[in-house]
Amino acid sequence: MNLRLPIALLAALALAACGGASTDDGGGAATDDGSSGDLRRRRDGGVHDGGVAHDGGTSHDGGTGHDGGTRHDGGTGADAGLPGDAGTPGSDAGVPPGGSCATDNDCLGGGLCSAGACVASACNQRHAGVTGLRATVRINQYLGLIQGRNGTHELANGTLQDVRWIFQPSVEDTTSVQLAMNVASAIDSQGLPREIPLTSGEVIEVEGEYIPAATANSSGRAVIHFTHGACGFVEIADVIY
Repeated sequence: MNLRLPIALLAALALAACGGASTDDGGGAATDDGSSGDLRRRRDGGVHDGGVAHDGGTSHDGGTGHDGGTRHDGGTGADAGLPGDAGTPGSDAGVPPGGSCATDNDCLGGGLCSAGACVASACNQRHAGVTGLRATVRINQYLGLIQGRNGTHELANGTLQDVRWIFQPSVEDTTSVQLAMNVASAIDSQGLPREIPLTSGEVIEVEGEYIPAATANSSGRAVIHFTHGACGFVEIADVIY
């Protein structure tokens, strides 16, 4: 008597004995929305008007050195980005460009809220060697205002704490930064409405263009500017400008 069974029948019997198989291992990639570390409050009004940003005057040396500070986490999840690409969000969870929004905080990948829709920042990467960035910064030294051909800027030296999004991670070469934040003037009406003095140890959030220390000519610091208009924002004491 031939006891051999067809191969297909044997396979079916084995599958039934094991209770069946699943193609879903339940281990999908986790996403970090950074909700526990988010220092920001939702803004209850106002959007950027998409105006053209002005150069933040990055050739100044801005004073004395920094104190080193704590290393950030490197912008988890952000990709290297191709020109024109909005980047992949790290802890900056929200809706992608094109989605609806109420504030800039609703937009991921460095996006900004304009007329109720998330749009990509105009400063993701304007040219090689710079990058769009959203991060918290601990203030080490407040430098005051500087006037120049591109208007008035408020300067402060600080240390990157948490890089929540960066378009081109390879551009970053230091956590020691100088902020050059536009203050509204007859030359450029966007940005901070007036001087808002900062104190040592204060933590603020900025989005703008990061110029690495290697090319910023700022006494060994990187410069973050274009923190207004179609390129970014500043959040100080829970108020977004």
